[in-house]
Amino acid sequence: MAKQQPRKTDGGGLSETAVPTPGFEFFMAEGLAEAAQSCARTGFAVQEEMLRFTARRWEEDLRLPLALAGCQSFGDLLSVQQKWLDTAFQDYAEEGERLARLAGGAVRDTGDRLAGGTAGAAEASARLVEESGQLVE
Repeated sequence: MAKQQPRKTDGGGLSETAVPTPGFEFFMAEGLAEAAQSCARTGFAVQEEMLRFTARRWEEDLRLPLALAGCQSFGDLLSVQQKWLDTAFQDYAEEGERLARLAGGAVRDTGDRLAGGTAGAAEASARLVEESGQLVE
């Protein structure tokens, strides 16, 4: 097998024969990397929130059998169950709101990071089109 010769580069790591990719330059890649980091941070925050919520709900759920065992009448039993059910519904609704806020914040943050890159990418694309038009002339 023949040994491959290293390609000459322009000093920036790109080969002289590299095909330009309109709209995807370094700043766009940087924006994507920042957006990915933002998504990862949000993913960790969601996991942390869900673990916190699950632990709290388990504590509530484990108290239920003891409360039911202490009931003296059918009315007490219904009251304990109703209180547990009301609390569970409220907790799940609040948790849904917290998770929606986390996700909404991630979407906004990711969009903001990518928008900064796409603005620069649009300028780079226009510049590339202009330069390629000059080559044809």
